[in-house]
Amino acid sequence: MKKIVVSTIVTLGLVTQVAALDLGTALNAAAAVQGATKAPTSQTNPILGSLSSLGVTPTQALGGSAALLGSAKNKMEMADFDKLLKDAPALDNVLDASYAVTPLANKTPVAEQFKVLGMDASMIAPFKNTILDYAKTKTSPALVDALAAAMQ
Repeated sequence: MKKIVVSTIVTLGLVTQVAALDLGTALNAAAAVQGATKAPTSQTNPILGSLSSLGVTPTQALGGSAALLGSAKNKMEMADFDKLLKDAPALDNVLDASYAVTPLANKTPVAEQFKVLGMDASMIAPFKNTILDYAKTKTSPALVDALAAAMQ
């Protein structure tokens, strides 16, 4: 009987600890496993910094950006997408952090991914514009056009 009580107490303690974790903590832990220093924040990633002005949470900023970029990746030529990530490292940083926790549901529409994150579809356009504004400062107009078309 003592073993059951002790086991239950230990289990409850672990559940409490697990419940206390947030996505940021999980991202930082996963990034550490992958050898990265830590997950991007609004202070370290210009895209996430710009998105914070929309009143979204850090998790929403990262998840929404990753949803759009994951969708674009599936629609762009791989060489173009690779060049885009090389030219615009904040985009790569967003994808790396999001994949550390779980791969994007590539077959799930972006609007549904936004809904899961607690945002409605009206937030997609501001996210796209923020990503495109950043890309315009880092890469060629042709790659920006390809990205814009892929995020449609």
